[in-house]
Amino acid sequence: YRTNNGPAISGVRHWPILPTAAEPVTVFAQIEDPDGVAQPVLKYRVDPASAYTAVTMAYRGAGLYSGIIPAQSSGTRVAFYVEAADAGTPVASSRFPDDAPTRECLVGFGEVQPGGTLGDYRLWVTQSNVARWTARGKQSNRALDATFVYGGCRVVYNAGTLYSGSPWHTPGYSGPDGSACDYELNLADDDTVLGAGDFVLATIGNLNSDPTYQAERTAFWIGRKIGAPYLHRRYIKLFFNSQQRSAVYEDAQQPNGDVVSEFFPDDNNGDLHKIEDWFEFDDSGDNKFGNVDATMLKFTTTGGVKKTARYRWNWRPRGYGESGSAFTNLFALVDAANASQPEPFRTHVLGLMDVEEFMRVLAVERIVGNWDSYGYSRGKNMFAYKPRSSRWQLLPWDIDFVLSSGGNSATDPLFGSNEPVLELLRAFPEFQRAYWRAFQNACN
Repeated sequence: YRTNNGPAISGVRHWPILPTAAEPVTVFAQIEDPDGVAQPVLKYRVDPASAYTAVTMAYRGAGLYSGIIPAQSSGTRVAFYVEAADAGTPVASSRFPDDAPTRECLVGFGEVQPGGTLGDYRLWVTQSNVARWTARGKQSNRALDATFVYGGCRVVYNAGTLYSGSPWHTPGYSGPDGSACDYELNLADDDTVLGAGDFVLATIGNLNSDPTYQAERTAFWIGRKIGAPYLHRRYIKLFFNSQQRSAVYEDAQQPNGDVVSEFFPDDNNGDLHKIEDWFEFDDSGDNKFGNVDATMLKFTTTGGVKKTARYRWNWRPRGYGESGSAFTNLFALVDAANASQPEPFRTHVLGLMDVEEFMRVLAVERIVGNWDSYGYSRGKNMFAYKPRSSRWQLLPWDIDFVLSSGGNSATDPLFGSNEPVLELLRAFPEFQRAYWRAFQNACN
């Protein structure tokens, strides 16, 4: 609908991806326009300086252009973007990124090259965005512009990054390059890495409380061995603006659409809920002053209707099937779990809940002593999934207070929790036998 558009700029990349201090960097771009392309320009600045240097890009044939950024000292980051105009009338221009210089591409010089076999992930963020990140509310979900480098062989410009972590953790965060913190990384749908667009780059254990770096992974391994869903965690070395963060991090799989598709490949469009604390905050938005654990107790309003507002923050919808205010399937489960015993309790629960699977997950939490979980001493750190054609299942998540890393004693009782509805389930003889079977399977 426009009279003329600027050139299409695609395939932007720099080489080498991880230059030494002695190496200049070549920036390539594919630039095309039916009216022809006027001379494209590479504009770069040495962060945090604001002044740009313009470099005329040379034509390499077949629509490919390149420009050179000179070598820089170790630890230097250079921000750049590409600008091109066409030969049309009137002249139209365009940039990559399209909103540059609001967003830019980054390249770091003289990066540390770690030894060993662990993968290395890197985040490059401008100093202005580091300052903004440090000063703003820690609970902000607005992603900041970053360049992500995977293993020295893949670069993704204009990734979005922010803190990951609950209000239990974030008060201790002192900036993305300060104290240990977890990062969320969001990639564009057409520029994924390992087939994924969302990453959580996590400290291991409860903010590095696990000196072995193995406790949480062992907990998931136990769950996998007895047939419970589990999350894959990959050891990595993480660098933020050239600084290595802790001795080791993890690329930690989250209960999301990828996990649902993995465990429910033929029924992956059901209802996914995060079982979590309901938090209240002070005016800063950073400091919680109260939290309420999740439960399946009945909460009703006028006329005996379920009070959706009471469930919304403890059973958070995660974008499947139902909207953020539609809890039809969850309310059916609440009714079943609170029905009169033995009937219709038994029939309704078995019709809606995969009791064997529920009990396996609850047993794993006791085996590893993870008191910080739904069905133990807390009402959080769990997901629940309702496939369209089968019954509710639990998906364990965030199992870091375990074994010798903050977990409860090996002599802790196998029954008792702050969730009375689950205690009714565990006390019902038929369902209790499923619970005992899970422990027997673990022993075997």
